[in-house]
Amino acid sequence: MSELNLEAAACACAAEIMGTLPLIMRTIGAEMHRRHGTELSAPQFHALRVIEKHEGASLSFLARHLASGLPSASKLVDGLVDRSLVARVTAPADRRRVLLSLTPPGRAMLEAFHQEAVTYLSTHLESLTDEEQHAILRAMSILRRRFALNGDMGCPGAPQQGATA
Repeated sequence: MSELNLEAAACACAAEIMGTLPLIMRTIGAEMHRRHGTELSAPQFHALRVIEKHEGASLSFLARHLASGLPSASKLVDGLVDRSLVARVTAPADRRRVLLSLTPPGRAMLEAFHQEAVTYLSTHLESLTDEEQHAILRAMSILRRRFALNGDMGCPGAPQQGATA
């Protein structure tokens, strides 16, 4: 395949991904909202996922990852702390820095929501043929490997495993 054809194919793939992922996420989000109402908003769920993946992340890191301002991220975290889903800890090396971690109830809620979402999504995939399901598995595996090469999906300042920044 020529370089031009490869570039066109890559653009077509990118357009399909950009069109499909939001549709899937909206479908899952609508179902979680239907089941749980206002128990956990989409930004709160996203924040919990970021904190889970980057245990000990700073508030400024979370704000960057959520593409929000520091005051908005702080207010969001306040709500999660008030509900005992997230804990704030002062950084030992710099008392001005606050590090975030999930509490056991936060971890349990996140796991329950994740499992419900997987179960719900699987009901939409059951009607696919074996070949279609395997094609999706192959594509997701390829995408995961490709984007894992970029560390934290291009999020600058992501704390490294075990780091507290």
